[in-house]
Amino acid sequence: MLCFEQAGIGLKPFEATRIALGLQRLASEHPVKSVRFWGKIVGTQRDYLVAECQFKPGHTGGEPEASLTEGAVPPEPAGTGANTFAYFVCQFGCGDCSCPSWTQLPHVRPECIMASRKICKLFTGCLESPVHSFPPFPGNEADYLRATICRIAHGATMSVDGMYSIEEDEETGAQVVRLKDTEFAKEKGEPPYEEVPTGEEGLTQPEEWVNKWVHHPLYPSLLSKMGRCVWPKKEVAEGEDEPEEDEDKEEGLPLATNLAEETPISEGLPAWTVRLAAPVLKELSPAVLRSLRWPGAFCVVSGDQAVNIYIGNGQKYTGTPFQVQMPPVIPDECGDNMPPEEGSDEPGPPRPGMKEQADELLPNPFNEVDQTAENGADETEE
Repeated sequence: MLCFEQAGIGLKPFEATRIALGLQRLASEHPVKSVRFWGKIVGTQRDYLVAECQFKPGHTGGEPEASLTEGAVPPEPAGTGANTFAYFVCQFGCGDCSCPSWTQLPHVRPECIMASRKICKLFTGCLESPVHSFPPFPGNEADYLRATICRIAHGATMSVDGMYSIEEDEETGAQVVRLKDTEFAKEKGEPPYEEVPTGEEGLTQPEEWVNKWVHHPLYPSLLSKMGRCVWPKKEVAEGEDEPEEDEDKEEGLPLATNLAEETPISEGLPAWTVRLAAPVLKELSPAVLRSLRWPGAFCVVSGDQAVNIYIGNGQKYTGTPFQVQMPPVIPDECGDNMPPEEGSDEPGPPRPGMKEQADELLPNPFNEVDQTAENGADETEE
């Protein structure tokens, strides 16, 4: 928490204490091998504290629920792709000083990510709340929160170039990401990660500073055509031929994509800004990378330490006003009037039954429910 305080990222002292105690409680109650404070999402009624975890071998925290919709894209298994990490949240309001209890969010489903990209809605702070939106969201606020966390984590988690090593597993062919620490260097016979200075000659240099930063390789990019990191493979029954390559197949961005390749939000508005936390300290000051696409996402680097955090309301900034999608227009055959005559611009006559139903008076719920007086004159007291 000290690096966040030095960078001017707001966490109150009592919140930092509660978070530290809460993370210790989370690690003792669940079979996790790693846990870190991911950030805070502000709600209209209560806020969410978010913890990011990885389970120990043999534990997955449950598999993602399959969609009930026929033909839906299958979710990625737990521990891979968009479900590489598991997320726990605790809800708290003003004056709540107790040690937080954590609730695991459901694994993310592709249809939830795709639907969350089309709506703009604040969180209430209640996981069971329905999400009233158009287009309809396939889940409650817990699913919406998990999809939003996934989009922020995979789009705004940063690192320094050269801090991680990406290798290919000889048996499975999967890419393995490892931190270049001293133990890793001894094992591979390579030099450890060389610290990049944070001053004007390093991470915050006036020109080409974006070349020093990369997207964190543990968070692969999400595909734009579906809410997954890897295009799904079609299942083939035994004895059948392999299907032809899908023409619409999309490949994600390479791991550790350089920040110089980031698309700006709009003309003259970059996706990221960088500064020194304490300019008077020069190269001894931590460097702070700030996302403008996801306001509230920061990466703080000091020496060989890089820490990411998000504190915001979970809304993405696109540079243009958000265009709310409206429900489709009711067709003429379902309107109050009959279709007009051919060649006439005047509406047709009222549809039979519509006018009468609209003018019919509804019963008074206060006086005619049980056919007794409102003041209860006919009731006797014992």
